[in-house]
Amino acid sequence: MTSILTVVFTALSALLGSWVGAEAALRRFKRESTHRLQADWYGRAVRALLDLATAVREFESLVAAGSSLDDLNAASERIKDLSVSFGGQVSESMLYGSERAVKSIGEAASRGFTLAHIGPDALSDGEIVESAGLARRALVEAAIAVAEEGRLHLGLGAMPPISPLPLLPSTGSER
Repeated sequence: MTSILTVVFTALSALLGSWVGAEAALRRFKRESTHRLQADWYGRAVRALLDLATAVREFESLVAAGSSLDDLNAASERIKDLSVSFGGQVSESMLYGSERAVKSIGEAASRGFTLAHIGPDALSDGEIVESAGLARRALVEAAIAVAEEGRLHLGLGAMPPISPLPLLPSTGSER
């Protein structure tokens, strides 16, 4: 009888140990997968913000240089295309971003989308340059905020202080 109880107890202990070990491994796998997805999203969000800011700066430079309407329309279309792809980052922010990152990316999206739907012939050159400068600054500031928040959210520590100027040189339209 003792040998039967020993076998049953050993089998139950082994089963319980296996189940607890598998459960712990699954939790760790999910945590690591989530961390990878979050890190990937933060990187893509920052790149999308900076790509859109760069396109806005190019558009701003074309307007300031008095470029042809065809060039302005092409630059405007690029901003629209990037705004559409940026919309995916905005949607994903609800899944992977912290509250601050979601807020920053949402504010930048509204500025970028507004600018994307202003055609080059809708406003005067000065108004376009001013709107583009404000939108570009908002996009760069959002990229920095999302990068900072991403580092903290992912446990990487605070980001070293940087200036947005190396990211996108000023064209003189900001105040």
